[in-house]
Amino acid sequence: MDVLTKMIDEDHEGVVFCTDRVLGLRAIIAIHSTKLGPAVGGCRFMAYGSENEAIQDALRLAKAMTYKSAVSELHYGGGKTVIIKSDSCGDRTLLFKKFGYFVESLKGKYITAVDSGTTTVDMENIHSETRYVTGITTKRSGLGNPSPITARGVVWGMKASMLELCGNASLHNKVIAIQGVGNVGYYLALFLKKEGAKLIVSDINNERVKKLANEIEVKIVSPEEICVQEVDILSPCALSATVNESVIPFFKCKIIAGAANNQLSKPEDADSLLQKGIVYVPDYVINAGGLIHVVAEYEGLSMEYVYEAVSKIYQRACNILSRSREKNIPTISIADMMVKEKINKSTTNLKT
Repeated sequence: MDVLTKMIDEDHEGVVFCTDRVLGLRAIIAIHSTKLGPAVGGCRFMAYGSENEAIQDALRLAKAMTYKSAVSELHYGGGKTVIIKSDSCGDRTLLFKKFGYFVESLKGKYITAVDSGTTTVDMENIHSETRYVTGITTKRSGLGNPSPITARGVVWGMKASMLELCGNASLHNKVIAIQGVGNVGYYLALFLKKEGAKLIVSDINNERVKKLANEIEVKIVSPEEICVQEVDILSPCALSATVNESVIPFFKCKIIAGAANNQLSKPEDADSLLQKGIVYVPDYVINAGGLIHVVAEYEGLSMEYVYEAVSKIYQRACNILSRSREKNIPTISIADMMVKEKINKSTTNLKT
């Protein structure tokens, strides 16, 4: 992959490579934009097939964070960290403390947070070296786990999609397939059960679905079957690019609304969904609850603020869905235009 070309094409501001031979630290901090404010984005700790794959993931997710922040009316830009997990990684505590040193070196241009493969304990270790981190435990004056808040935002997005499709926002007796019941998917299932929905779930980790099935009534299917279930809503809450040209022809859902980032494999997938009559709620619009949560923690705001801000996802999604219908263009195109308008307006204001 030509990293510089990709960065230029997608307006990325910079990439920082962080290494420590003794600790086995190999990290990429991607900063997509700081036009609206400091770049905020989680720190992933995952294994990758190659360094190029890790870099591409960081760049892609950093851009998504810019869009998520802008559409959510937050005064922050987008960034992302990928720490490559491997057998060479040493003591976890020291590794994250060293990563905190690199975050501090950016002097506030990037603020990190919890993400896939990391925990609030990891964030506390980062916090020992820098104040530019959020998502720490309540014992350290944090707001705790952001996953339930992300799930709440997805529920709001689902209600908006039901209102658009049926004229009624109720999820009672709606059949919803959740692809992935990890951190966010688990809480999403619990919330949807309280709404009276009927759930079909899958996960590559059998222990996760078993745990969920012990708590609430769900139908379990294999990961290969989840996307082709006949349901009202398909909710991707695991990997990226699960909505792609190879599976779209087989979808039997009316709505796609989930917590996973970058659900579409390419922009043209949105056109295919529109042609198929499937309502797609843009991922970065409805999965913004976690970002709202960690930003509130960083600014010292309350959970009351968080709940109110996340509830606004409902009206935001309603507006995007109705504009999509009126113009007969994909919802993601509407959301992207809103983001670009906001960023361009901010840039213009800075120049004047």
